[in-house]
Amino acid sequence: DFPVSGAGRTHTETHTHTHTDRHRDTHTQSGVDRGWSPDTGTQRSVLSRDTSTGLRMGDEKKVTGTLVLAVCTAIMGSAQFGYNTGVINAPQKIIESFINDTWVKRYNEPVSKSMLTSIWSLAVAIFSVGGMIGSFSVGLFVNRFGRRNSMLMVNILAFVAAALMGLSKVGSSFEMLIAGRLIIGIYSGMSTGFVPMYVGEISPTPLRGALGTLHQLAIVCGILIAQVFGLEALMGGENLWPLLLAFTALPALYQVVALPFCPESPRYLLINLNEENKAKAGKLIHHL
Repeated sequence: DFPVSGAGRTHTETHTHTHTDRHRDTHTQSGVDRGWSPDTGTQRSVLSRDTSTGLRMGDEKKVTGTLVLAVCTAIMGSAQFGYNTGVINAPQKIIESFINDTWVKRYNEPVSKSMLTSIWSLAVAIFSVGGMIGSFSVGLFVNRFGRRNSMLMVNILAFVAAALMGLSKVGSSFEMLIAGRLIIGIYSGMSTGFVPMYVGEISPTPLRGALGTLHQLAIVCGILIAQVFGLEALMGGENLWPLLLAFTALPALYQVVALPFCPESPRYLLINLNEENKAKAGKLIHHL
């Protein structure tokens, strides 16, 4: 009922525009620019760009070929851990027979039951000892050589272990089998530290939890593959069990071929090497 003066209208309009600008600025900072549509008078949402890479923030949820290659290559190390955990169980009787035959060739008498149990137990348990040694070395490697390069370097251990275990029957030496189990244990202990660290640091934030579970999935898949391949009809027989143990060289070979094409962790590039441009380039793997 009361007219509003010109000064009153000016003050009201100024307050309204100020509130609108503040509202738009708040949403812009959160990654969404909510502007007013001139046609409908309603708000419209516009994805803003990440100024560090020049890419839309919504693109971070994309699963790209480069990301898939990097993750699948990395989790081969997790699969190695699972495989070598379960591979020794299926051919137990055959390996015990091999130990006894080796003992007879050396000492012209069969091995005692207690000694056979001790040698077998050592061959199984020393894998865990190697795992503890390897796990303590993770920090030294990842901070000095990087996540990707560390995974690449430790494959040397996998090749050495595969050679020792695969040639143990030819060399009539159960000591080679035990040494190979120790070395592959060291490799597995290091891989279980490298893989989740690398996968977590190269994964986009919205997918980090989902991709992080692939580490555990690869471990149980490795155990399953070891049990299947360990069947006597496949490679768990008297003649092929050395190949069953040496099979661990194939995933290592794949990593050696594929890892050079995978990106280094952006976190390592930025924090450890202080190379900001390369770290930003590393973020682009989600958009290639």
